[in-house]
Amino acid sequence: MITKVWNAALCRIDKNKGKSRFTDKAIGFLEGILLNNAILSFAKGLSAVTVFKAASFMMSITVSVIIARTLGPEATGTIGVVQTAANFLIIPMVMGVSASASKYFPSADETEKKEMMSTVLLMNVLLVIIFSFAYLSISSLVTDTLKLIAEDLWQYSIVIAVIINLGCITEGFMRGSKSFYQIGLYRFVSLAVFLLIVIWRVLVNKSISMHHYFSAVCVYQMVFAILAFLHLRIRPTAFSHKYAVRLYRYGIATMFCWALTSIVSGIDIFMVKYFCSARDVGIFSAYVLNAKTIFNLLFFDMFLIVFQPTIADIDKTYLIQKLDKWTVVLFPAFITGASFLTVLVILLFGSQFPLRPEYILFTALGMALSGLCQLYGAIVAMEGNHGVRLCLISTALTTPVLAFIQYFCIRFNGIDGAVLSYAAIHLLNLIFFRLLIKYKFNKTARNKGFGG
Repeated sequence: MITKVWNAALCRIDKNKGKSRFTDKAIGFLEGILLNNAILSFAKGLSAVTVFKAASFMMSITVSVIIARTLGPEATGTIGVVQTAANFLIIPMVMGVSASASKYFPSADETEKKEMMSTVLLMNVLLVIIFSFAYLSISSLVTDTLKLIAEDLWQYSIVIAVIINLGCITEGFMRGSKSFYQIGLYRFVSLAVFLLIVIWRVLVNKSISMHHYFSAVCVYQMVFAILAFLHLRIRPTAFSHKYAVRLYRYGIATMFCWALTSIVSGIDIFMVKYFCSARDVGIFSAYVLNAKTIFNLLFFDMFLIVFQPTIADIDKTYLIQKLDKWTVVLFPAFITGASFLTVLVILLFGSQFPLRPEYILFTALGMALSGLCQLYGAIVAMEGNHGVRLCLISTALTTPVLAFIQYFCIRFNGIDGAVLSYAAIHLLNLIFFRLLIKYKFNKTARNKGFGG
């Protein structure tokens, strides 16, 4: 479908050539876009997932609204804490190999792909066993000593992390093979199952608890993982030391960058939980976590999963220069979209969640700045080990400072400081990362001749 539209546009352009100098310039610009194979590939991939992601977006909002209106702010905050904990726990299980798959899978032949998938599956089983036992062994430290989370919720976090890990691994390989349509379809089906379970509990059983909700989350993630496994036809038949080294060497650097980024983006809810009331945790979760989750569903799942494999063979310095020019358009668009999503979420959540203009502004700013930073990071990381190391250096240098800013704001200003710090840390992070790209990445790329 997208190819027919693309060709029709090119035919229309040819008919309008030579009418005026202005139209010729405009036509030249449009031809540059339409004749670019990378842009065509990106448009095809994006169109393949748009419909399913839009439907998934509606279902995700519906589930969040049902839970918020039924269980209230306190339970919403607890759910946010568990989800954040699971996102931390998944990191060493995946070990960044989903990003490795996106980088190395597009250029591999069918035999190499099978060897990669088999190797990763065997390694992942080992990692899941090791870290699951490690997490269970520190349960008393997390639940009793630090009092970060209740024991049963900690166990839910571990189970959810294990299942999400399977989804991350398989989705990484599907992104690498550009199976965007299947990713969208499987996410749609699994979310539909999730929504039906939640509706059934509320309408038929007339009640839903956090335990019911977390059980539904496990089913949702498992359905996607099973569908993805069946699509990829992964068979743990062989282990390749060569591919293990290649995938996990790149993945480990990505993992550390992911871990440090998660600390900055996730530790704030634990600080709010420690210094503020349970209701404040729920309100903070509604603004920052729920709006951020929906933004990531639209931005990361619909855009970056198509964007990264598409740019694998394009000069990254050239892409960064283009992104610099487009920032003046992207940033206002991100803020507008994020503001709309935040207002929509809070209004749908009901009167228990106050609509605060300053919270909307800071949440939208934080999401917009985070979106730009993700775009720069996606481009730099695809350069290979050099790019991943640069992302890691940037994150490692900024994490202590940003975490201190979060602590200071939340410790002395409560939830107001938490929402303010969300925007502040992403602004500082983007500024530092962009300066690092300017003085390190571009210079090194020119000296070493990086391009693809």
